Amino acid sequence: MARSRILCPLFWVHFMVCLAVTGMILAGGARACISYQDYIHWVGTQKTPENRRIAIQGDSLYVVHKVAGLKIFDLADPLFPVAVDSLELPGVIATRVLPNDSLVYVVDREYGIRVVDVSGPGSPVMINSVPVSGRPLDGCLYEDHLYVAADGAGLYVFSLATPDLPVEIGHIGLGGLSGRVLVENSVAYVGDQSGMLKVIDVSDPTAPDSIGYAATGSVLGVEKAGDYVYAVCADSLRVVDVSVPSSPQIVFAACGLGTCEGTALSGHLLYTIPSDMKKTAVYDVSNPGQPVLCGKVYTGQPGGCGVVCGNGYCYALSKWWLAVLEIPGSDVLEPVAWDYADLENLALFGDHYILGTSESEDCYYIYDVSDALSPVILGGARPLSSDVRPEAVTTTAIEVQGGSSMDVGLIAGYGGLYVFDLSDPESPDQIDWLYIEGAMSVEADSDYAYVGYWYNDGEGIIEIGFEVICLSAPDSVYSVHHRPGICPWSFDICGSYAYAAGDQGVTVFDISNPQSPQEVDYLGMPGLDTYNVAIDGGLGCAVAGASGYSYLCVFDASDPESLQMRGQLILPNAE
Repeated sequence: MARSRILCPLFWVHFMVCLAVTGMILAGGARACISYQDYIHWVGTQKTPENRRIAIQGDSLYVVHKVAGLKIFDLADPLFPVAVDSLELPGVIATRVLPNDSLVYVVDREYGIRVVDVSGPGSPVMINSVPVSGRPLDGCLYEDHLYVAADGAGLYVFSLATPDLPVEIGHIGLGGLSGRVLVENSVAYVGDQSGMLKVIDVSDPTAPDSIGYAATGSVLGVEKAGDYVYAVCADSLRVVDVSVPSSPQIVFAACGLGTCEGTALSGHLLYTIPSDMKKTAVYDVSNPGQPVLCGKVYTGQPGGCGVVCGNGYCYALSKWWLAVLEIPGSDVLEPVAWDYADLENLALFGDHYILGTSESEDCYYIYDVSDALSPVILGGARPLSSDVRPEAVTTTAIEVQGGSSMDVGLIAGYGGLYVFDLSDPESPDQIDWLYIEGAMSVEADSDYAYVGYWYNDGEGIIEIGFEVICLSAPDSVYSVHHRPGICPWSFDICGSYAYAAGDQGVTVFDISNPQSPQEVDYLGMPGLDTYNVAIDGGLGCAVAGASGYSYLCVFDASDPESLQMRGQLILPNAE
C-alpha cells in the first residue's frame, strides 16, 4: 500500500499538514497535540457571488456585488452573517463602500458617488448620485467630509454638511494615478499607482496642499497607526515614518505579497488580501520597522476583493465567498515556520515529508519532522528537466534485490513521472524518468504506480487517461497498462481497489491484477469535476464542484463495488 500519500488542492494543504503532524505527535506520545485554534482559521462562511467591495459598521456588514448591487448582512451572530437587505445598483463597478450612520456611500468607478439610505426596516433606497470627474478609485470619510481619489484627476473633497447630498468643495491635481486615500489628523495620504505615497495637508478642505511624498512603488492599499503608514504596493509592503508629514521616510520594505486588493489594520495586526492569490495574510506590526508574517489562510478564489475587521473577527471577501476568520491572541500567534503559498502537494515517509512547489527555485523539498513542532529542512532539488512543475507527489517502499526496502519518491509533472531514491533524505537522487505527457496525478502501491494525465494534442482534442507503471526495478520503470478516457485528478488506493477522482465522480477499479485494472463501480458527485478522493477503511471523502463553489462529499466505501453517498458540505472553491 502507498506510504501516507497526500495529494490535495491548496485549500487542503494546511488542514492536512495539521492532521499529519498531529498524528505523528500522538504516535510518538512525547509532545502535546497541536491545536487548530492556535492558527488563523475559519469560523464561518457565506456564499456571495460576483463580489466587489466590503465594509463594516456596528452589527452590519455591507457588500457590493457586480450583479446584485448592495447587500446588507446582519452580524448579530458574527460567525454567521445573514443577508437581510439588498439594493440593485445597475452597472456598479464599486471601488469603496463607506457606511456613515444611516447612509452608505458607494464610490463607483463609472457613476461617482451613490448615496444609499439604509435607515428604514425595509429595502435600502438610493437617494442620490453625485458625478465625480475622472475615475473614482477609492474614498474615505474624515470628520464631515468625503475624500475621493480619482485616478489621473487627483483628489476631490466633498462636504457632507448635508449628508445625503455630497457637495464638492476642494480639489488638487496630483500629476499621477491616485488610487488609494486615507485621512487622519487633517493629513491625507494618497497612494499613487504610478509609484508614490503622496502627503496632502487638508486642514483647509477647500484648498488641499501637497506637502511631501515617498517613492514607495505603486500603492494598492494604505493603513495608518501612530506615526507609521503601511503602504501595500504591487507585490511589496512599505512602512513609512510620517512623524514629520512633510518628510516621510521609508523604514521597511519587503516583497512577495501579490497584487493587493484590500487591507485592514486592527491593533498590531495588518491584514492583506491579494487579487491574484487565494490567501489572506496577517502581519504583526508591533515593531513597525520589522513587520513579521504571522500566517496565511485560504479565503476563496480567484482572489481577494477586500478585508475588514470588526466584532473581534476578520471578514475576508473573495470574488465568490465571504470568509469569517478568527485570529488567535498575541500570546499564541507566532511567526510562521514556512509559507504554504507555493505548495502543490505533500507526501510522508517515516519521519520525513517531501513536498512539491511550483514557484521556487527547487521543485521539491524534504523536511525532517521527527520533532513535529520544529521541522528541519534537509534539502531540495529540481528533477533533471527544464519544465517540471510538480502536480502530485507520493512515496512508496519497494523491496529491492537482497530483500532490503528502498524509499522511493514519485513526482508527476508536466514532463512525466520522475523517480527518486529517498534512502538518504539529505541527498535524494533521481534514478529514472518516464515520459507521460500531461502527467498530473500519481499514487503508488508497492511495485505499481498509477499516473493520471490530461493534455491538449494541439488540434483541440483533449487526451485523458491513466498509465499503470511497474516500479519493481525503480531505476528502470515502464508502463504495463494504458487506460484512456478517464481523467483522474487524483487517486487513492485501499487494499486491492484504486479510487480515481474525476469525470464528475469517483470511479473504482479492481487492481488485484495491476496490469489489467477492471472498473467495478462509479459514484457521481455534484458539479463539473471531482478533484480529490481519500479512503480510510469503509469511509470515503471527495472534493467536487465547479467555478465558485465546491462540495466535500462523504460516502460509504465499505463495499468498494457499491459506493453509497452519505452526505455533502458546501465549501469555498478548493480547486
